[in-house]
Amino acid sequence: MFYILFFGFYFFFLGLIYFFLRKIFFSNISKIVLILGVILGLILIMKRRRIKNFIRKEVKEIHVPKNDCSTIVGNLDVQKLDYKNFHRPKAIEITRNGYIKNQKVLNLFLKSKRLVEIEENDGYYIQHLNCSSKHLTPFAYKRLIELGKLFRAKIKDENEKKSYFIISSITRDEDQQKKVRVSNPNTATKGVSTHSFGVSFDISRIHSNNNCSEGINALSEALTQMQNEKKILLCTESSCVHITVIK
Repeated sequence: MFYILFFGFYFFFLGLIYFFLRKIFFSNISKIVLILGVILGLILIMKRRRIKNFIRKEVKEIHVPKNDCSTIVGNLDVQKLDYKNFHRPKAIEITRNGYIKNQKVLNLFLKSKRLVEIEENDGYYIQHLNCSSKHLTPFAYKRLIELGKLFRAKIKDENEKKSYFIISSITRDEDQQKKVRVSNPNTATKGVSTHSFGVSFDISRIHSNNNCSEGINALSEALTQMQNEKKILLCTESSCVHITVIK
């Protein structure tokens, strides 16, 4: 829908320019407008994702509260399940050992639809990713969207309805995981990470209006509900809560 509206306005704007220039100057202006339009159109197509992300970011910056509740881990009331005995075996099982070793494998998985590119949605925002990419398996993406909507639904205070949680890490290949181990040797997963199967993401903090406890309670309830429904597994870490989608 974004691309339809974006390019619809683009061609409408181009048509207006053509109409007025033709009236003011001469009929051959149509050739100039056509050439410039094609060039500009190609540039917009090549940069469409960057433009889309920029617009989405600007809208969020304007309309969403900015109070940073960065201490969610110590306040989240959730059941932690052991990473080695629960998260990793389940990730291997449900993806049929779909390990993303490198970017070549990631591209193959994208082409075969085993992975999809994800975007911001209700209730969550994806920060700039240094050592991971915006990709998940289709059903993991579905659960992320579900979690965002459930989080918003759990918020009782109307002044906090625009709160959202921050996704700080998503899918990593083997090289990206090695970089994380170097930068965070005390907290990064030793060995194979569930992030390398496209079924995990990390939540680092919440942005709220004024009441951090409202968002923290809502996220705790949403995560607990989905874990009780056996849709996700949870593991709190030093600076985030790690979620593995299993159903």
